Amino acid sequence: MPGGREARAIAVALLAMVFWGAWFPLSRLSVTQSITPEDLAILRVGVPAVLLLPVALRLGFKAGKAGWWGTAAMAGTIGIPFALVLGTGLLHAPAAHAAIFIPGTFPALTALLGILLLREQAGGLRLAGVGLTAAGVGLTAVSALGHAPPGGLGGYALFHLGAWMWAIYTVTARRAEVSPLHAAAILSTVSTAAFLPLFFLFGESRLLEIPFESLVWQAFVHGILGGIVSIWLYSHAIGVLGAGRTGVFAGLVPGLGALFSALLLGESLAWPELAGLAVVTAGIVMVQAGR
Repeated sequence: MPGGREARAIAVALLAMVFWGAWFPLSRLSVTQSITPEDLAILRVGVPAVLLLPVALRLGFKAGKAGWWGTAAMAGTIGIPFALVLGTGLLHAPAAHAAIFIPGTFPALTALLGILLLREQAGGLRLAGVGLTAAGVGLTAVSALGHAPPGGLGGYALFHLGAWMWAIYTVTARRAEVSPLHAAAILSTVSTAAFLPLFFLFGESRLLEIPFESLVWQAFVHGILGGIVSIWLYSHAIGVLGAGRTGVFAGLVPGLGALFSALLLGESLAWPELAGLAVVTAGIVMVQAGR
């Protein structure tokens, strides 16, 4: 049985996974009912940028050992571009599928990039997990595309792009060797500064049209919970359990995302998609356990 400190870290990691799993259907609700994908991106990144600016000013905007190229890679992936890609994809495809395609795929993509770029060890278990994840996503994709709504193919392509963004960010963060909070401060502040002018020039917004209470709720869900709290919870768990043990919990996100999508949106998965979800989850666990 784990000790009290480890038990609390496990509970914290599980809570972070719950937040991440719920974020997919909540984001689809937002972009289909009240705000635009551009609004989602600004809330998801801009709110943390304001709150974490003192951290960035104190620790610097340079991404540690990854240098300024690392700063550009972090801000250009999991900053405003990722939230915009996700929000646009959710206009055309179900949130449950986003939860399978993005967190279900990026651990395997991260493992591949780590092997190719960081010369990490290519163990048999990791490679088997990568293959299993690819098979599960493929099974889900074949079934999903068979009854995809109009524009669904574009949505799934954006989800796949989002998975690559997460993988590039993860590898960059490993190379940078900065704290997760520092990384969040870098990507949110630099990305907001770089893309906010484009948002005002070309973006479509409904933030001024929704009730103030709804605006506060959107900022809390996407900016506070999604952009800061979940990252802090996950980082705390890593500090106690280590990256390898904590990473295994990521295998819960696709299933939790599908569950919350069913509860909040009434989305359902066909049997081939459920089988793909199970295979993806097993692949994630194998990839992380092989680290």
